[in-house]
Amino acid sequence: MVDDRNFRVDDVNPIISIDDDLKRLPPRDPALQEDDYLEKFDTDTIFYDTYRLDDTVICTGPPLLNMESSVVEALSAATGPSTDVRVNALDRVSHLVIAGVPSRQEQVSVAIGGTSYDVAIGNSQLDSFRGKTVLVTKSKNNNLRWIRDWAHFYATNHGVNAVLIYDNASTAYQLDEVLEAISVEGIDSAVVVNWPFKFGPQGGRWNGPVDRPWDSDFCEYGITEHARRKYLRDSAYIISHDIDELLIVEGDSTVQELIDSTEEDYLSYDGVWIEAARDASEETPRFSDFCYTIAKGGPTTRKWTASAARLADAAQWKTHSVAGASSAKTPLLKHRHFKGITTNWKWKRSREDEKIHQGLIVDRTLKRVLDATFAIPNHSSFIGDVLDSPSPESKRAYLENLADEVFTARWTADGLKKSWFWKDDVYVMDFEVRDVGAIAFELRLQAAKLSLVVTARDSVLRERLRESAELLGTRFGKSGYHLEVNWWELHIDPIDIAKDCISGIERTMRSLPDITGPSAVQSNSEPTSGGLLSKAKSLLRR
Repeated sequence: MVDDRNFRVDDVNPIISIDDDLKRLPPRDPALQEDDYLEKFDTDTIFYDTYRLDDTVICTGPPLLNMESSVVEALSAATGPSTDVRVNALDRVSHLVIAGVPSRQEQVSVAIGGTSYDVAIGNSQLDSFRGKTVLVTKSKNNNLRWIRDWAHFYATNHGVNAVLIYDNASTAYQLDEVLEAISVEGIDSAVVVNWPFKFGPQGGRWNGPVDRPWDSDFCEYGITEHARRKYLRDSAYIISHDIDELLIVEGDSTVQELIDSTEEDYLSYDGVWIEAARDASEETPRFSDFCYTIAKGGPTTRKWTASAARLADAAQWKTHSVAGASSAKTPLLKHRHFKGITTNWKWKRSREDEKIHQGLIVDRTLKRVLDATFAIPNHSSFIGDVLDSPSPESKRAYLENLADEVFTARWTADGLKKSWFWKDDVYVMDFEVRDVGAIAFELRLQAAKLSLVVTARDSVLRERLRESAELLGTRFGKSGYHLEVNWWELHIDPIDIAKDCISGIERTMRSLPDITGPSAVQSNSEPTSGGLLSKAKSLLRR
């Protein structure tokens, strides 16, 4: 175990019932319990942790429910008549507060339901995070690369200098590895809390069409309140975001400046879903692989960030809000929730086999921030490389960058079969278009010019395209079977080229059925070539 003053793994001091007669009874009506409800429900945890805070001892745990009277009576008897035992019951979490326990006492022996438990009294860890901007979350089996990139992002972009992460019984690695992952440059305090408790059954419609109550998922609420009291009370700023969420500031202000500028207790904001579609092919995705969102997609659930001092009197810290505190809803903060950064523990969010959405657009703000954070070369470097030193490597890099902007996978449902490099300066997109046949679009680099070219894969189709050259473009090259749909000088930003390129491909695709269909064969009932050209031109004008 790493045991450094500010970089360490912390264990907790729980009480877990081993008495069959002392179990938490489910609060949910049996008719609303899903098939695996009882398997997920935490019947045994009486307290997650026991620790000293100022002149009291705090026992933080799930709601005591039917066990409350037995537990309170047992603790009152164990700590003596000079103590005062109170229950602070909150939403899906409770604190049992004991006043009057001597400061020298390091353990309490309590008999509950006929079973004796020896519980160590730990200390609060406020010093580790005092005055810090703290990033706090829970995690289970998230890829260590994601965790490291997540910590690096917040340290780089939001001045985060401390990370508190609750590991909820991960099996993919050791906790020391999680600590190493969050100990990135800029972080001067990092703590991993070993939190081996059941997460609890979800509510809502996560497990089918029945709308179930949110009444049994104790773990996450226990984490948030435990973090508040044992670690974060004296910190400067709190950013509560999951591993798959990155916070983006719109404009030039910092998160801290936005918090300080509001008269409310905390800032509340929604987010943007970032789709799982990506251009990279590595088995393990990274944040920088994703930048696509749906233009008219709905917002994600709300998150919050705050000055800890302003939340001192709040009733409860929650996942999406702070009970008993006032909030300012700001459009200047939006988190990006990545569907592709997930273990799919709740539902299969990262679906590689689903059809690519037609309505995907690039989240330009996110892409700019990710490129800067993870040192991804920008467009100007690609333009400069290919103009100043047109080597095979620079040409290929330029076209790869442009292909990322075009996002060729958008046409999967329209017949795109593969995208590939024929040469370092020729990028090919092969289609099998229904009722048309096999065609290809090519991005061809030559000197200081880029061309979008269309051609066909069989002789009959090539001939029909050649006959329709006036509609689709001008002849390209010596073969006569390649048509130039559009072209650009290379000093133009690839973003603008990509927009034109997408438009050119889609315009050509719309025209193909009329140009290559049976109307090319003359009959008394079919239009003449002049009528066909007129119809195609009408299509192009739409």
